[in-house]
Amino acid sequence: MARAPQLRPEPRAAAARRDAAAMDLEAARREARVPAAELGLAFFPATKVQPINGYGLLVNVALPWLSGQGRKRRDAQAAFTAAAGHDLAEARLQVGREVAEALAAAESAARRWQTLRGAALPASQRAREVALSGYEVGRADLLAMLATEGTYVEVALEIIDAKAALDHALADLERASGSSLPRAPLHPADPHHDPGAQPVP
Repeated sequence: MARAPQLRPEPRAAAARRDAAAMDLEAARREARVPAAELGLAFFPATKVQPINGYGLLVNVALPWLSGQGRKRRDAQAAFTAAAGHDLAEARLQVGREVAEALAAAESAARRWQTLRGAALPASQRAREVALSGYEVGRADLLAMLATEGTYVEVALEIIDAKAALDHALADLERASGSSLPRAPLHPADPHHDPGAQPVP
């Protein structure tokens, strides 16, 4: 979450817009307080009406403190710069929210896989073995054995689904954070302990 605002393109683009607006604001402030002068030269060739060449000199001096245009441009640019700063803050908050949601989804998917793999699968395996043993000695009917077999298959399919969900969640987390994340082996949860207390990579 700390690195994402520096790695994701959205906050970087918003920061560039804010910096550009700040430079434009500085230029507008200079224009609002520094006089501007223009110097022009003109040449008028001789004609029948005026048989000699004519020359002209034009001097134009703008005093910004006597006109409100410079102040208006400065104030408008200041408001735009402030809005650009808010856009940057919003982009950073948006990135932080996306990372937090992706992290929560990844942790939830990891805990689900740990619980299924560490508790549900061994329990369904034991029930399957007990039902098979009972069927072999005549103490359980075929329907009971098939029911435990179906439960075992359902748990196995859920584990596959949980692994796929975890892979997707990790991909979303890497996209939200803007970089690849280190991986570590994920061990099944201990059925005798709270699976929520297991470390998640």
